[in-house]
Amino acid sequence: MGDWARAGFWVAIAALLLAAVPSPGGRVTSEPRHAIVHPHEPFVAPIKKAQGRRLTRRADELLRRGDLNGAATDLRRALRWDKGNANAYAARAQVRLLRGDNLGALGDADYAVTLAPKSALAFYTRGLINARMGFWSHASADYRIAAELDPQFRQGLADYGLGWALMAQGRYKDAVVSYTRAIALTSLPAPSYFQRSRAYEKLGDIEAAISDMNAVIRSIPQYPEAYHRRAHLFMRKRVHGAALSDLSAALANDPSDRFASEDIVHLCGSQISGEQCRLRLDPAIPPAAEHPQHFEFAH
Repeated sequence: MGDWARAGFWVAIAALLLAAVPSPGGRVTSEPRHAIVHPHEPFVAPIKKAQGRRLTRRADELLRRGDLNGAATDLRRALRWDKGNANAYAARAQVRLLRGDNLGALGDADYAVTLAPKSALAFYTRGLINARMGFWSHASADYRIAAELDPQFRQGLADYGLGWALMAQGRYKDAVVSYTRAIALTSLPAPSYFQRSRAYEKLGDIEAAISDMNAVIRSIPQYPEAYHRRAHLFMRKRVHGAALSDLSAALANDPSDRFASEDIVHLCGSQISGEQCRLRLDPAIPPAAEHPQHFEFAH
């Protein structure tokens, strides 16, 4: 055995002996005092994280386009590069939710929150999943934390989600507050006005509900649901002429709206024209039946 070989042998033996020195408590341990780090790891780790972030951003774009398979592939690759990528877990949770895998989605969202407890995206995503599963109190808690962590999150989207969760729990006053914050933060306030109108109606403030629906119609003048909802509000106030005009507008924008047709028949009967109906409208006509499943803002 040459000199260099003998030297290497004794260095290896010394390393083994040092690894088994007694610990401060007297127990012999074979654990190294310092983890062995690959000499290139400090340089490779940032590259891995950057690649993971790039793939996550691309997956987010594919998700917005509706390409779930492409998004899932990129997220799988992103997590191979960086297993601590909380945004990738949050995005994969949304993919799984859209595929109907609620439990898998919830698991990914939980892990995203664990990895990034200060991430508004992680809490918002978990709130979205809890809402889909009908866990409204958990959803409202997650949305609230997301809004507190980032009050500007996606132009008030956390506050909008919180409004939904509060409405589902019958907390209409709190929902009004959440939708008001969302309206102040977004450049597209029509959905929040629509839902706040519903909250005001539940509170019995019909004037405020009509005012908010007016804002929706100004923003989206071709949206039939807004006309139909405002027609119901007018019927509650016994302003049947205005209600008939709105029902006609709803049908003009969506001829397949059978609920609007039924409400016109309720107001006028089936045998007379719209103009004759306006002349014969009686304030004693009772309000039309509610269609709660029909009055949702498409989102």
